[in-house]
Amino acid sequence: MHKLYSLFFRTLAFIVALSVSAIGAGVAAPLKVCVFCGSSDLAAPKYAAMATRLGEGIGARHWTLLFGGNETGLMGAVARGTKAKGGTVVGVLAREIQQWEKPYQAADEMLTADTIRERKKMLQERADAFVVLPGGFGTLDELAETFSLAMMDFQKKPVVLVNQDGYYDGLISFMDHAITEKFGRESAKQKLLVARTAEEALALLER
Repeated sequence: MHKLYSLFFRTLAFIVALSVSAIGAGVAAPLKVCVFCGSSDLAAPKYAAMATRLGEGIGARHWTLLFGGNETGLMGAVARGTKAKGGTVVGVLAREIQQWEKPYQAADEMLTADTIRERKKMLQERADAFVVLPGGFGTLDELAETFSLAMMDFQKKPVVLVNQDGYYDGLISFMDHAITEKFGRESAKQKLLVARTAEEALALLER
């Protein structure tokens, strides 16, 4: 019996030592990355190609993709890319615009919010980080609110803007102009991480 107890406590001590070692090494849970982007199928193919690469990078890292739930445009591309590399895909649809949405059928989980605002809030609360790809006015709204929350320290999650082929040059120029005219602070702009490619965006999330 004494030997049995001795073996039990040695095993327990070994498990505790492994746990402490893992914590000390900085082992972290897989990231949940929210991607805001356009859902239009009419945009140039290069934008969907970039979204696919981003999704593949998320999947290859065994991260979770959070997105607006649609199978069209860049939304569908990033979701398919994530699934293709073994990542988890979680979509959030908005009931008030369901007549315009085409749900991504292969999602691991599909949630539903009553309104667009509620969908945005669900995505913001569940995500560990945000990546913004090219998109239209809806994407701009998502970026503006998410970045504003970071700017005012209401959330401390990284926000990465993918300025593919200068797509967001005008927006970045506007931000510089607002700072010059004293409607914003330079320190606030530093909270928006800017990348040119999916690969650069993924590298920023890994820092």
